[in-house]
Amino acid sequence: MMQKTALLFAGQGAQCAGMGRDWAAQFPTAKALFDRSREILGFDLARICFEGPEEELTRTENAQPGIFLTSWVAFQLLQERKPDLSFQATAGLSLGELTALAAAGVLSFEDGLKSARQRGQLMQEACERTRGAMAAVLGLETAALREVCAVADVDMANLNCPGQIVISGETMKIAAACELAKAKGAKRAMLLPVAGAYHSRLMTGAQPKVKAMLDALALNPPSVPVISNVTALPHGGPEEIRQMLAAQVVSPVRWEDSMRYLLAQGFTRFIELGPGTALSGFVKRIEKTATSEKGSGRDVLVGAVQEALLSAAKKAVGPARELRCTVDPKTGDIQVWAKLVVSEIVVSKHEQISFFEARRIKADSQLGEELEAEVTPPGFGRIGSQYAKQALMQQIRQAEQQINQVGEITLLNVADVPSLEATVTALSKHP
Repeated sequence: MMQKTALLFAGQGAQCAGMGRDWAAQFPTAKALFDRSREILGFDLARICFEGPEEELTRTENAQPGIFLTSWVAFQLLQERKPDLSFQATAGLSLGELTALAAAGVLSFEDGLKSARQRGQLMQEACERTRGAMAAVLGLETAALREVCAVADVDMANLNCPGQIVISGETMKIAAACELAKAKGAKRAMLLPVAGAYHSRLMTGAQPKVKAMLDALALNPPSVPVISNVTALPHGGPEEIRQMLAAQVVSPVRWEDSMRYLLAQGFTRFIELGPGTALSGFVKRIEKTATSEKGSGRDVLVGAVQEALLSAAKKAVGPARELRCTVDPKTGDIQVWAKLVVSEIVVSKHEQISFFEARRIKADSQLGEELEAEVTPPGFGRIGSQYAKQALMQQIRQAEQQINQVGEITLLNVADVPSLEATVTALSKHP
């Protein structure tokens, strides 16, 4: 069975002097793209990527287009060496989301490169107007770190993987937050060498300018799902993409949730394209806990029913307030209850409890052909039942696939010439 493959693209921080130089020396396609970048941007970005110095490359307005360019070259080289390359989703961390969108055909290479440069300039301006910093906190639970951020008045910026979260905010407050985090039990809390407080409220000044930049772009619907940093779910159409990319500037990057979404959808091969291998490292740490959290077939089916009910309830009467589910340990029958918001007037008078029961759903995932399902708030008649039935069956089929799928995860990367060759070889052996 063919593996479901996701392409991953790095964000700012992955840059290093010399990135892309060997590609340009060995592959005409790479050299042509680096040469083209000079024409598009009007300055020699390739020289900065190849030679540095690090201080110049690290500047946000250079690092962001440099990483976009190098990652795009990696993508093009992989497609050139492996013309039958097939992938079913893309994702990118922060800036990398632009590359992920370009790989899915949402915007052109030229527009993506210009956008990365302009985004970097706007964020650099915001950094210079504020006194911000970022810090990596290791070995502290997310809930505990949220408490630290609330007390210190800083923001969570990057939720990368279990035990590694980046916080962002005013310099003095970040220093205080680091001390609070260590007092709470963090293994380490260290300042990062960045120009400012990315993905925090301190970037608010850049947000409307980024939105204006995005509004001027011609965007296409994505050819494959592209995971949003803001929602950790696939992007919608072009207008939603513009909104989410603008929101991303001041919102936390939900990378761990994004990877968990792809794992839950059955993705078992991840190819990281561009400088560095940090994203592969994150996936390794996420997949370890994801494997232990997948649980038994019963757990997967319960989760599927929960998702189906919530989806059906929203379709029928609006958002659900509460959702709980039980499984009969003897029969495997699943029962789900949701407390629904029917309308403010009704809810103010009395709580409406919706009962949903899916019979013949066994914990061993052996499902009957027929399904009885309905969403019925008392006194409001039978509503949304057909939608509930269809949604539930779809979720159950996906759950069965997840139960039966092979759990091995393959991590590949294209960061230099040797890793490109290794990835091409691996893809040839295991299409």
